[in-house]
Amino acid sequence: GTTGSGKTETFYGFIVNFLLWCRGYCLSDGKADNKLAFATWSLARRFGREDDYYVLNLLTGSIDRFVNLVKQESIPAQSNSVNLFSVAPPTFIIQLMESMLPQVGGDSAQWQDTAKAMMSALINALCYKRARGELLLSQRTIQKNMSLPAMAALYVEAKKNGWHSEGYAALESYLENTPGFLLANAEYPETWEARAFEQHNYMSRQFLKTLSLFNETYGHVFPEDSGDIRMDDIFHNDRILIVMIPSLELSRGEAATLGRLYVTLQRMTISKDLGYQLEGKKEEVLLTHALNNQAPYGLIYDELGQYFTSGMDTLSAQMRSLEKMGVFSSQDHPSLARGANGEVDSLIANTRVKYFESIEDRKTFEILRETVGQDYYSELSGQEAEHGTFSKTVREGDLYQIREKDRVNIRELRKQTEGQGVISFQDALVRSAAFYIPDNEKFSSELPMRINRFIEVLPPSPATLYSIYPERKDDELAETNPDAMHFPPIKLFGYDKAANSLLEKIEVFYELQCGAISPEEMSVCLFELFAEWLDGTETDDVLYHQEDDLFPMIEM
Repeated sequence: GTTGSGKTETFYGFIVNFLLWCRGYCLSDGKADNKLAFATWSLARRFGREDDYYVLNLLTGSIDRFVNLVKQESIPAQSNSVNLFSVAPPTFIIQLMESMLPQVGGDSAQWQDTAKAMMSALINALCYKRARGELLLSQRTIQKNMSLPAMAALYVEAKKNGWHSEGYAALESYLENTPGFLLANAEYPETWEARAFEQHNYMSRQFLKTLSLFNETYGHVFPEDSGDIRMDDIFHNDRILIVMIPSLELSRGEAATLGRLYVTLQRMTISKDLGYQLEGKKEEVLLTHALNNQAPYGLIYDELGQYFTSGMDTLSAQMRSLEKMGVFSSQDHPSLARGANGEVDSLIANTRVKYFESIEDRKTFEILRETVGQDYYSELSGQEAEHGTFSKTVREGDLYQIREKDRVNIRELRKQTEGQGVISFQDALVRSAAFYIPDNEKFSSELPMRINRFIEVLPPSPATLYSIYPERKDDELAETNPDAMHFPPIKLFGYDKAANSLLEKIEVFYELQCGAISPEEMSVCLFELFAEWLDGTETDDVLYHQEDDLFPMIEM
């Protein structure tokens, strides 16, 4: 529908439906304003779902952040944060990074492919270091390690610290194939040829602009720490996520990059639910399909033409089988097709329900006309006039003609008011009026909006853990090397009657049999004496002295 046709108000009706189903939804808007966030939060509060509410606010209001830095004013971020790389697998991160690159052709495409290989090598090495517990991965970490000296230092670290070869194989291959760079001199940057820096810098600069946008303009949304939002938590725990993309503040390319990043994040997260395990029992193989919700999770993409991403057609084709409901919205067909690269027709073909509100564009109307087709209508062939004495009357003729006509025309669509629309499903064509929520019902007038902010609790590094709990290192040594285990010494307490009785028996037996029997027989007899005493004694309390646990288990 065109501007003013009521698309946003229609989406509020969809949102209420999701909330009544006790499900969550994700809503992204390519031309967002802060009214969207307040309305969706108010609806969530109305249904008691405000604890599940998250918002990624990319609106800055064109505020100069440096003024606040000079004034030393700290303003709470008006958004939740998301770390796209903290726990994601390497393939996922590589796809995200590649989605940041603009679409090019010719010689630029060849350089871009080399840049992708460079980034893939870096991501694999950083993910291996993250798996070792030595790194919290973020876009800032990637930017800091993109220079040639930093990548060479990472390779040297891998060799010195005994990394598995697969952890740095891609990095080694990239450095080895960089003109002017010798692996043997990786520790000595002064020996590298100038062309090595030139070649590498040309490739790394392709990611520099987007990473700078994330780290500087949107550093409050994409932090160095863990972040508030995990997309798998959003999907699997029925959270509510609002993403506001400012098309007026940013260039078309930057707005598209932010939107593509969000869509790629969703697409890669949904792909995890496809499963990969083939062997095992039914409950093991079909674990990811065991949710069986009676209602779908909602994915709403408003103004999709501002951030259309390659792969949206595939996403629309598979989301239904994974219990997702997709709503793809645009003002008209040309704006949707602008960045679609031919995928928009496939996207439209994969949507069974098509909803048209008021439109002005004829190309968009042609989609509806071809979708709903034509039907047969009877038409009156004419009218007949009858002349009387004082007057003339007109009556319908006796002939009717059957004609084939379009089921809907553009004139009808243009005169529709806000919220009125035409819905096509299968062979049905339904004229409709959208569910409307008055402003006093969807905007909270009593309670102020609050963003759910979280306190970060990072896992400790091994060095920090050992400094706090030295016994942990001994325990790990005992687990890996059983021969190094040392039991606590036996401490016999004089006041313990059971221990005293054992000592007395040993002493009496030794005095009577010493010299009378061989040492071998003596050891067997003493062992049997000890075993007889052991059967009736709680030896854990008698023989071993256990110190209090410095870190007792917390009972939940």
